[in-house]
Amino acid sequence: MKYRCGCRCISKAANVCIAVVLVAAAPARAADWLQFGYDASHSGNNDEEISIANNLASLQLLYRAALPAVADGAPVYLGGVEAADGPRNLLFVTTEDGHIVALDADSGTQIWSQQPATGPATKTTSSPALDPNRQFVYSFGLDGKVHKYTISDGSETVDDNWPEIATLKPEVEKGSSALAFATAADGHTYLYATTSNIIDDAGDYQGHITSIDLSSGAQTVFNALCSNQPIHLGHGDDAADCASEQAGIWSRPAAIYDAANDRIYVTTGNGPYTGNIGGSEWGESVLALSPSLRDSTGESLTQPLDSYTPSQFDALNAGDLDLGVSAPTILPVPANSKLKNVGVQVGKDGILRLLNLDDLSGNNAPGHLDGELTQVTDLDFFGFTSNQAAVWVDPTTGIGWYLLACEDAEYGFMIETGPLGVPRLVPAWSRMVGGTGGGSPVVADGIEFIVEQQTLTGLDPTTGIVKWSMPIAGVHWASPIVVDSKIFLADGDATISAYGAPVNETFAPMPNGSKPTAPTYPAPFFLTNRGGTNITP
Repeated sequence: MKYRCGCRCISKAANVCIAVVLVAAAPARAADWLQFGYDASHSGNNDEEISIANNLASLQLLYRAALPAVADGAPVYLGGVEAADGPRNLLFVTTEDGHIVALDADSGTQIWSQQPATGPATKTTSSPALDPNRQFVYSFGLDGKVHKYTISDGSETVDDNWPEIATLKPEVEKGSSALAFATAADGHTYLYATTSNIIDDAGDYQGHITSIDLSSGAQTVFNALCSNQPIHLGHGDDAADCASEQAGIWSRPAAIYDAANDRIYVTTGNGPYTGNIGGSEWGESVLALSPSLRDSTGESLTQPLDSYTPSQFDALNAGDLDLGVSAPTILPVPANSKLKNVGVQVGKDGILRLLNLDDLSGNNAPGHLDGELTQVTDLDFFGFTSNQAAVWVDPTTGIGWYLLACEDAEYGFMIETGPLGVPRLVPAWSRMVGGTGGGSPVVADGIEFIVEQQTLTGLDPTTGIVKWSMPIAGVHWASPIVVDSKIFLADGDATISAYGAPVNETFAPMPNGSKPTAPTYPAPFFLTNRGGTNITP
């Protein structure tokens, strides 16, 4: 059944359309969804949600709220925010034209909206991030700056640091990725902004990441090209620039934080690479960096702490097969694995590369080629991935899962330990979907939620069997979030929708042991030079 908006917009100022289904007033504080992918590792797994799986049949459209423009990322959510009229649950979303919009998550009513600039950038596909202190929300503006707003009323912080520069070339360098944050081992919380290009690898741009210390506002920059210059590069006769171009950082999450070794990871796209000959160019590479982008002496990093670059980097670059179409996904490895800190990097070439996140190339230093633990190359790869994979551990079996969506297909891989004690991915299921739209999957209460063409779908992550679906407007890179027993998704119609149970229904938690048990799937393996497995066609 397709639900349509059943009344006129409340007002032009509010610009909100409310569906026929009634919704309840804001409950007590719910779990928060503070950044893209839920947590600092961007796992896509809300393990605090316990009310969706057993009640899928009750989920329906609650409302569709109009936005100033299309939002091509994911919203963030803060529950139980104190307001003059009582606690509210708030939803925040960044639109392509640089608006940051705050909505009442239970009704869709707009609370406030800001648009700090209308250019010179033509668009952004970034997503906002919420400060873990629950006081501020951060959003990327078309002026190439990160802006800081008070959650309650949208008032902007303007001082010696804010708004913070993210690029000096906003007309060619786009904020493609979501803003992200991590609280590092030093106790500081760092906000991350990355840049790529506006369109078609054109223009004088260099991918870079900016780290902002939220306690002081101090920032540090690492450039993927001309990394020997730890500054924001400009262009013009009087600006510091770089002769090399490209190497954009444009995956859905800006940076992956790995608490196991207190490092962040970014992956670069098409661009030159000279790291193996002592250069400062890091195209087509996974880079390990400190959370502050500084070394142990406090100096700005001018090369990564570690790196992974496939030996076929020239072919990837020539074929427009960006390695950096995604960022590394940290795997929940089995307890009997010899390696405890393993990630998966997937590029446009459709190869899943398993990497030791503590030693990316096997040489304990940056600037070396290859060194992956395994390569999974037997995908029926229909269209490249342009999203971030999700990971989940089945609580009934203890088996970890890697859940990947490509342009035309979806995959579920079990995470097992191979015969040499090295983790491997075992194909369990796949689905042809004719186009996912690029939205990243998320998992909540044992259900995988993903956009498939013009359908929002809930899958059993152990089998790929559809458990729930709802028609939607198409999306490009927009992804759902699942929090407080509701699903929120922005779409290509410049609206954001909420799905949940109507006000007169309540959710019952999924009883223990009621989720399906996954079978064991055999997989071929071949030795690599690092003792891993290489799954092949």
